[in-house]
Amino acid sequence: LFVRWSIASNSAPNPDYQDRLRDKLRSLANNVDLLMQEEISLAVAARFGIDYHPSTSLATLNTPEYTIVHLGFDRANMLLGEWYAMVEHPYHRAIAQVLTALTQLSEVSEFKFFVPSPLSDSEASTQTINTSHEQVFDPQKEWQPGIVYHYK
Repeated sequence: LFVRWSIASNSAPNPDYQDRLRDKLRSLANNVDLLMQEEISLAVAARFGIDYHPSTSLATLNTPEYTIVHLGFDRANMLLGEWYAMVEHPYHRAIAQVLTALTQLSEVSEFKFFVPSPLSDSEASTQTINTSHEQVFDPQKEWQPGIVYHYK
């Protein structure tokens, strides 16, 4: 999940403000029993269209303008089939609830997310993301691996 925060163009970056925003995001995830871990993979950042130079340090992914996180489930190995394609599945509903809450926050200017392929590791699955085929986020529609969903 990539979240771009609304920050006034004339204001200086404020680490405390970013911490509060991350805490708000973590709280939304915790409220529906999802785990949140900050993502520092340059491959994942690239899938969200974040420009970086190959020599870029991973620390530069930690900016006040955006946050990239992985939302995970509270129980390991509990995934049943194509949960992301089942709108009524509890995991789909939980993630949709977090994303819908993000649409209500004035601090969020946009977000993007994708469902990694269930058959591969996360690094390999980011290679199959089709960034040329983005779709608008709709919590009531099924999701497919490899498509970047967005909200502005």
